[in-house]
Amino acid sequence: MSESGNRAICGKESQSLPLPPCEPIDFSSDLVKALFFAVSELQTGRQKAPSTPAPYHTSRFDELVTSIRTARKLIAENRFRIALQPIVCLGDNQLHHYEALARFNGGDCQSSFIGFLEKADIIHEFDRRMVNKVIQHISRMSAEPVPIAVNLSSTSLSNESIIRDIEGAVRQDSSLGMKLIIELTETVRISDFAHLNNNLQRLRQLGVKTCIDDFGSGSTSFQSLTDLKVDIVKLDGNYLHKIDFGDDRDGFLSSVIKRCQAMGARIVAEKIETGEQARKMKAMGVDLGQGYFFGRPEMLTCDNG
Repeated sequence: MSESGNRAICGKESQSLPLPPCEPIDFSSDLVKALFFAVSELQTGRQKAPSTPAPYHTSRFDELVTSIRTARKLIAENRFRIALQPIVCLGDNQLHHYEALARFNGGDCQSSFIGFLEKADIIHEFDRRMVNKVIQHISRMSAEPVPIAVNLSSTSLSNESIIRDIEGAVRQDSSLGMKLIIELTETVRISDFAHLNNNLQRLRQLGVKTCIDDFGSGSTSFQSLTDLKVDIVKLDGNYLHKIDFGDDRDGFLSSVIKRCQAMGARIVAEKIETGEQARKMKAMGVDLGQGYFFGRPEMLTCDNG
């Protein structure tokens, strides 16, 4: 995406859409969160059970409390920025929408940090700030912007307060529904598909498009395609690069594409890096492409935090 494209995204600002303020952070729960985090590490084998429990619990527990409080402070102060990466139609290479990506510490993408937030059970705090920031950006644009997709965890999309915030913003500005895409990330196992699907349909009824992110990553399953009605399915790029694009020997990709087509969902292939990959994905029936071949993520120059 060129510099001129970035300026086009930012455009001429208009009055931003007022949103409910994010809830103040109550740090009193950090001790409990750190305790559950430490127990989880021991259960999964990431940390060995100590021969002398007290030193372990003192050092590791204190470290976790400090890390959780640091992360929550970063979130509360909005100390992250947004980068946008283009997603294009493989049929004509025209821009379809952007994906909003969080950037910390000078522009690095820290998936490990997001993973930490999920394990510490504070991902909903970050997701609330992230979606609010994207909505504020969309609402500031006087011209009709290209739609922007934002990632939300299944935990956040099961959170009634976050759903109501999004519903409230769309009801204040009905055009927002056509400009916002919600991508469901499934790095945390979904416990209640029916409740989650109900929330997704509430957003879709307001015009908001929904997407399953990183399908095929190992965290997702065909139950997601069966039990969740969405508009877009994004195929995991790491999986795509492990298969033979010309053969698809295990038939997984072909079966996913057929399933998506049957349910009327558009398909995005991630991490496309060459024209040959783009052509092969198009030939297999994939609608949209994302990757360095089409454009790298670029920081929003008008994102003031």
